[in-house]
Amino acid sequence: MKKTLLVAAICLLITSCGDSNSSKSSGLTVLGSGSSSSSLLKLLGTGSPTSMKITYHAIGLSMNDDCSNPQIFTFPTPLEVEMIGNNSVFTGAPTPGTYKCVIMRMNDTIKFKVDTTAVAAFPVGCVSVNTEHTADIYRNGEPDDNLWVNMDGSYTNATGSTATPGTDIVETIANNGTPVAGAHANQMINLTGTLTVPGSGVFYADFTGGIEGDGSGCYLEDGGFGFR
Repeated sequence: MKKTLLVAAICLLITSCGDSNSSKSSGLTVLGSGSSSSSLLKLLGTGSPTSMKITYHAIGLSMNDDCSNPQIFTFPTPLEVEMIGNNSVFTGAPTPGTYKCVIMRMNDTIKFKVDTTAVAAFPVGCVSVNTEHTADIYRNGEPDDNLWVNMDGSYTNATGSTATPGTDIVETIANNGTPVAGAHANQMINLTGTLTVPGSGVFYADFTGGIEGDGSGCYLEDGGFGFR
Protein backbone atom coordinates (compact mmCIF):
# COMPACT_ATOMS: atom_id res chain seq x y z
CA MET A 1 0.00 0.00 0.00
CA LYS A 2 1.32 3.43 -0.92
CA LYS A 3 1.11 5.34 2.34
CA THR A 4 1.45 8.69 0.58
CA LEU A 5 -1.87 8.01 -1.10
CA LEU A 6 -3.48 7.08 2.19
CA VAL A 7 -2.18 9.72 4.54
CA ALA A 8 0.42 12.26 3.44
CA ALA A 9 -1.40 13.37 0.29
CA ILE A 10 -4.98 12.87 1.44
CA CYS A 11 -7.17 15.97 1.19
CA LEU A 12 -9.95 16.09 3.77
CA LEU A 13 -12.64 18.20 2.16
CA ILE A 14 -15.32 19.70 4.39
CA THR A 15 -17.63 22.04 2.50
CA SER A 16 -21.09 23.13 3.53
CA CYS A 17 -21.12 20.67 6.42
CA GLY A 18 -23.49 22.90 8.41
CA ASP A 19 -27.07 21.64 8.36
CA SER A 20 -30.11 23.65 9.37
CA ASN A 21 -32.26 20.52 9.62
CA SER A 22 -33.94 20.66 13.02
CA SER A 23 -33.35 16.95 13.58
CA LYS A 24 -29.61 17.67 13.73
CA SER A 25 -29.83 20.96 15.60
CA SER A 26 -28.69 19.48 18.93
CA GLY A 27 -25.20 18.45 17.87
CA LEU A 28 -23.05 16.74 15.27
CA THR A 29 -23.69 13.60 13.21
CA VAL A 30 -20.98 12.01 11.07
CA LEU A 31 -21.74 9.10 8.73
CA GLY A 32 -19.30 6.79 6.97
CA SER A 33 -19.26 6.23 3.22
CA GLY A 34 -17.29 4.38 0.58
CA SER A 35 -17.77 7.19 -1.93
CA SER A 36 -16.35 10.69 -2.08
CA SER A 37 -19.52 11.88 -3.80
CA SER A 38 -23.09 10.64 -3.90
CA SER A 39 -22.92 10.94 -7.69
CA LEU A 40 -19.36 9.61 -8.05
CA LEU A 41 -18.59 7.90 -11.36
CA LYS A 42 -15.24 6.14 -11.80
CA LEU A 43 -13.87 3.46 -14.06
CA LEU A 44 -13.65 0.21 -12.14
CA GLY A 45 -10.10 -0.38 -13.33
CA THR A 46 -8.65 -3.25 -11.32
CA GLY A 47 -11.65 -3.49 -9.04
CA SER A 48 -13.16 -1.81 -6.00
CA PRO A 49 -13.99 -2.65 -2.39
CA THR A 50 -17.47 -4.01 -1.67
CA SER A 51 -16.86 -3.81 2.08
CA MET A 52 -14.50 -1.60 4.08
CA LYS A 53 -14.34 -1.67 7.87
CA ILE A 54 -12.50 0.90 9.98
CA THR A 55 -12.39 0.73 13.78
CA TYR A 56 -12.63 4.05 15.63
CA HIS A 57 -11.72 4.76 19.26
CA ALA A 58 -12.30 8.51 19.62
CA ILE A 59 -12.76 11.77 17.79
CA GLY A 60 -11.22 15.10 18.75
CA LEU A 61 -12.54 18.47 17.61
CA SER A 62 -10.69 21.75 18.00
CA MET A 63 -11.69 25.31 17.13
CA ASN A 64 -7.99 26.20 16.78
CA ASP A 65 -5.84 25.90 13.63
CA ASP A 66 -3.07 24.18 15.60
CA CYS A 67 -5.54 21.61 17.02
CA SER A 68 -4.89 22.73 20.59
CA ASN A 69 -7.44 22.19 23.37
CA PRO A 70 -9.56 19.66 21.49
CA GLN A 71 -12.87 18.39 22.78
CA ILE A 72 -12.34 14.63 22.91
CA PHE A 73 -15.18 12.15 22.53
CA THR A 74 -14.11 8.60 23.40
CA PHE A 75 -16.29 5.69 22.38
CA PRO A 76 -17.19 3.34 25.30
CA THR A 77 -15.87 0.42 23.21
CA PRO A 78 -14.00 0.44 19.89
CA LEU A 79 -16.48 1.07 17.08
CA GLU A 80 -16.02 -0.91 13.88
CA VAL A 81 -17.84 0.89 11.06
CA GLU A 82 -18.73 -0.54 7.68
CA MET A 83 -17.84 2.49 5.57
CA ILE A 84 -19.78 1.37 2.51
CA GLY A 85 -23.39 2.06 3.44
CA ASN A 86 -23.60 5.45 5.22
CA ASN A 87 -23.41 3.97 8.70
CA SER A 88 -22.90 6.17 11.76
CA VAL A 89 -19.33 7.02 12.78
CA PHE A 90 -20.09 9.66 15.40
CA THR A 91 -23.09 11.28 17.03
CA GLY A 92 -22.46 13.79 19.78
CA ALA A 93 -23.01 17.26 21.14
CA PRO A 94 -19.81 19.31 20.86
CA THR A 95 -19.95 22.95 21.90
CA PRO A 96 -21.67 24.86 19.07
CA GLY A 97 -19.19 26.66 16.89
CA THR A 98 -16.76 26.37 13.99
CA TYR A 99 -14.13 23.64 14.19
CA LYS A 100 -10.85 23.98 12.31
CA CYS A 101 -9.29 20.65 13.29
CA VAL A 102 -10.60 17.08 13.32
CA ILE A 103 -8.63 14.23 14.91
CA MET A 104 -9.66 10.63 14.24
CA ARG A 105 -8.30 8.00 16.66
CA MET A 106 -8.54 4.71 14.80
CA ASN A 107 -6.95 1.34 14.13
CA ASP A 108 -4.28 1.47 11.44
CA THR A 109 -5.64 -1.73 9.92
CA ILE A 110 -8.53 -1.60 7.47
CA LYS A 111 -10.54 -4.73 6.63
CA PHE A 112 -11.92 -4.99 3.11
CA LYS A 113 -13.52 -7.28 0.53
CA VAL A 114 -13.37 -6.80 -3.24
CA ASP A 115 -15.62 -7.12 -6.27
CA THR A 116 -15.55 -9.63 -9.12
CA THR A 117 -13.38 -7.30 -11.24
CA ALA A 118 -10.56 -7.46 -8.68
CA VAL A 119 -10.89 -11.23 -8.31
CA ALA A 120 -10.73 -11.68 -12.09
CA ALA A 121 -7.64 -9.45 -12.32
CA PHE A 122 -5.84 -10.96 -9.30
CA PRO A 123 -7.30 -14.45 -8.67
CA VAL A 124 -4.34 -15.61 -6.58
CA GLY A 125 -4.02 -12.56 -4.32
CA CYS A 126 -7.65 -11.45 -4.07
CA VAL A 127 -8.98 -15.04 -4.02
CA SER A 128 -12.77 -14.45 -3.93
CA VAL A 129 -15.44 -11.85 -3.27
CA ASN A 130 -16.01 -13.44 0.17
CA THR A 131 -12.40 -13.20 1.34
CA GLU A 132 -11.69 -10.43 3.87
CA HIS A 133 -8.28 -8.80 3.52
CA THR A 134 -6.43 -6.44 5.88
CA ALA A 135 -4.48 -3.32 4.91
CA ASP A 136 -1.92 -1.79 7.34
CA ILE A 137 -1.38 1.96 6.85
CA TYR A 138 1.30 2.52 9.56
CA ARG A 139 4.02 -0.10 9.36
CA ASN A 140 7.19 -1.11 11.18
CA GLY A 141 10.55 -0.16 9.70
CA GLU A 142 9.39 2.78 7.57
CA PRO A 143 10.69 6.37 7.92
CA ASP A 144 7.73 7.49 10.06
CA ASP A 145 7.89 4.40 12.32
CA ASN A 146 7.27 5.41 15.96
CA LEU A 147 6.79 9.09 15.02
CA TRP A 148 3.00 9.48 14.97
CA VAL A 149 1.93 11.57 17.95
CA ASN A 150 -1.31 11.17 19.92
CA MET A 151 -3.56 13.77 21.52
CA ASP A 152 -2.02 12.99 24.93
CA GLY A 153 1.51 13.65 23.66
CA SER A 154 2.59 10.01 23.49
CA TYR A 155 3.85 8.31 20.34
CA THR A 156 2.63 5.11 18.71
CA ASN A 157 5.18 2.43 17.83
CA ALA A 158 4.37 0.88 14.46
CA THR A 159 4.02 -2.88 14.06
CA GLY A 160 3.27 -5.09 11.09
CA SER A 161 4.08 -4.91 7.40
CA THR A 162 2.30 -5.00 4.08
CA ALA A 163 2.53 -8.79 4.02
CA THR A 164 1.82 -9.28 7.74
CA PRO A 165 -0.38 -6.45 9.08
CA GLY A 166 -0.21 -5.45 12.73
CA THR A 167 -2.94 -3.46 14.45
CA ASP A 168 -1.90 -0.20 16.14
CA ILE A 169 -4.06 2.66 17.39
CA VAL A 170 -3.11 5.85 15.55
CA GLU A 171 -4.44 9.36 15.07
CA THR A 172 -4.91 11.20 11.79
CA ILE A 173 -5.02 14.97 12.16
CA ALA A 174 -6.89 17.22 9.73
CA ASN A 175 -6.36 20.98 9.66
CA ASN A 176 -5.39 23.76 7.25
CA GLY A 177 -1.67 22.95 7.33
CA THR A 178 -0.83 24.79 10.55
CA PRO A 179 1.94 22.87 12.38
CA VAL A 180 0.73 20.65 15.21
CA ALA A 181 3.16 20.06 18.08
CA GLY A 182 5.00 16.75 17.63
CA ALA A 183 2.95 15.55 14.65
CA HIS A 184 4.57 13.72 11.73
CA ALA A 185 3.76 14.86 8.19
CA ASN A 186 2.40 11.41 7.29
CA GLN A 187 -0.38 11.63 9.87
CA MET A 188 -1.45 15.10 8.77
CA ILE A 189 -4.37 15.60 6.41
CA ASN A 190 -5.13 18.83 4.57
CA LEU A 191 -8.47 20.21 5.81
CA THR A 192 -10.18 22.57 3.39
CA GLY A 193 -13.00 24.46 5.03
CA THR A 194 -14.44 23.98 8.50
CA LEU A 195 -16.92 21.79 10.34
CA THR A 196 -19.87 23.64 11.82
CA VAL A 197 -21.80 22.49 14.90
CA PRO A 198 -24.75 22.03 14.93
CA GLY A 199 -24.55 20.22 11.63
CA SER A 200 -23.62 16.99 9.91
CA GLY A 201 -21.03 15.53 7.57
CA VAL A 202 -20.00 12.32 5.83
CA PHE A 203 -16.54 10.86 6.35
CA TYR A 204 -15.57 8.69 3.39
CA ALA A 205 -12.95 6.11 2.53
CA ASP A 206 -13.05 6.02 -1.27
CA PHE A 207 -10.90 3.39 -3.00
CA THR A 208 -13.08 2.94 -6.08
CA GLY A 209 -10.96 1.35 -8.82
CA GLY A 210 -8.02 1.14 -6.43
CA ILE A 211 -7.44 -2.57 -5.84
CA GLU A 212 -4.12 -4.19 -6.71
CA GLY A 213 -2.92 -7.74 -6.12
CA ASP A 214 -0.16 -10.27 -6.63
CA GLY A 215 0.71 -13.77 -5.56
CA SER A 216 1.14 -12.61 -1.96
CA GLY A 217 -2.06 -10.70 -1.38
CA CYS A 218 -4.72 -8.17 -2.26
CA TYR A 219 -4.09 -4.48 -1.53
CA LEU A 220 -5.73 -1.04 -1.31
CA GLU A 221 -3.49 1.08 -3.53
CA ASP A 222 -5.26 4.10 -4.97
CA GLY A 223 -7.76 6.13 -2.99
CA GLY A 224 -8.19 8.41 -0.02
CA PHE A 225 -10.25 9.70 2.87
CA GLY A 226 -12.29 12.87 3.16
CA PHE A 227 -15.47 14.65 4.23
CA ARG A 228 -18.40 15.52 1.99
